[in-house]
Amino acid sequence: MLTGFGGSLSLLLGIISLDFNRYGPISVLHSGTDVVIHYLLSRFFSTLSFFSERKLKVAYKNLRQVQTDFLLARLKANANTDYGRKHSFAKIKSIKDFVQMHPITTFNHYKDYIERVEGGEADVMIPGLPVLLALTTGTTGASKLIPFPKEHPREMFLKQMLITDQKIKKVHSNGHSLQRTLDLKYYTRWDKSKGGIPIGQFTGTPTAYGKSNITSAMRLTVTSPPAAFEIKTDQEIIYVHLLCALRDKNLGRIEACFAVTVYYSFVLLEKRWQELVNDIKLGRVNPELDIDDRIRNELNSHLVPMPHRARELAAEFSRGFSSISQRIWPHLNAIACATGGSFAAYYTTLKQKYCQCTPVVSPGFMSSEVVIGTNLWLESEKPEFIINSLVTFFEFVPVENVDQDQPETKLAYQVEVGKEYELVTTGITPLYRYRLGDVVKIVRFHKQTPVFEFVGRFKIILIRYACFV
Repeated sequence: MLTGFGGSLSLLLGIISLDFNRYGPISVLHSGTDVVIHYLLSRFFSTLSFFSERKLKVAYKNLRQVQTDFLLARLKANANTDYGRKHSFAKIKSIKDFVQMHPITTFNHYKDYIERVEGGEADVMIPGLPVLLALTTGTTGASKLIPFPKEHPREMFLKQMLITDQKIKKVHSNGHSLQRTLDLKYYTRWDKSKGGIPIGQFTGTPTAYGKSNITSAMRLTVTSPPAAFEIKTDQEIIYVHLLCALRDKNLGRIEACFAVTVYYSFVLLEKRWQELVNDIKLGRVNPELDIDDRIRNELNSHLVPMPHRARELAAEFSRGFSSISQRIWPHLNAIACATGGSFAAYYTTLKQKYCQCTPVVSPGFMSSEVVIGTNLWLESEKPEFIINSLVTFFEFVPVENVDQDQPETKLAYQVEVGKEYELVTTGITPLYRYRLGDVVKIVRFHKQTPVFEFVGRFKIILIRYACFV
């Protein structure tokens, strides 16, 4: 019995050893324990992603049923709220009922309801109270508050973020990586509504509704220690993110919400590389930075002098900044950020100067209001996205009708390749038949599901069409 157990254990360890050897470069910042834990986490998330991707693949082939099921489930979940009763959710039994009974909306439609939610009134738009009032980034206009139901973080992670993360790994690091990521997050100021609900940007620092959410997984997978994410000024937080990442020659990825953040991070690097190199040499944070003493002391406790790495970096920076990303991080697999629309110019500059040899990819298309699509074709230079029908119900307004208040819509399986549409969505957040203002072009179908490219904001599209009138 013992011999059999010992043999099985040896076989298991052998399999793990072979699997482990496929992981390639390992973060310079990892300890031996970090490597083991990171490996186990990687295997866990890879397995979790497998099941999430399988659901998506089924959805691609069964679009009508998946869209119907999602929509009716959301309406049922919110049928007993004040909003649900006023809009007769309990009477809606089909997509046709929904389109006939509920108007197309903009944010103004929800203002009174959200003010009541802010005040702490329960069961207004969702059962109970939201876990967060997400403050939109304002990239498409004035900032708005979006109620997040309790299931939002789980659904977002399992059905969008985990899938895009694993997709990058599969395409750009053969699915195996024990490297760390430079996570270019800014500080988010957290407030409370009158009713005590957390208010903050969902795209900001890795915090959960005003409280620290820097998990053990994050401590092992990003280069910056938890204290870095508490820095409140933009210049200082990006400086510290760069400082921590430059120490790791085996950096695997750079992530940011938008290409503009990555671009200005490289601009800051080019401007202040001598200070950064000196900090790496001495193993400290620049004393001239405007950082709280508690945060500074915490950061310094993670740093040690690295004179050899400092000399390597100085030599590369002295040669100029063309293709600098791959020269200072030779194992950098990808830079992930939004590259379309108003960020396209920053993407172009990144590729022309700083990141000529590094893939810059847009893995997903989403906003604070709703998840829209996933990029399955990261190898392609032009980002194209397949709609995520598991977490959003889609309608499309033909672009020639976007100036109408209540235009007729087409469903996801009714759109035509080559035509442009404004997106109208119903997602996990309680915004129904909601006009995002984003215009997309359908480029093809994958199975039964449309694939699109981002065209622009509908106000800009209106100006373009007005030129032909």
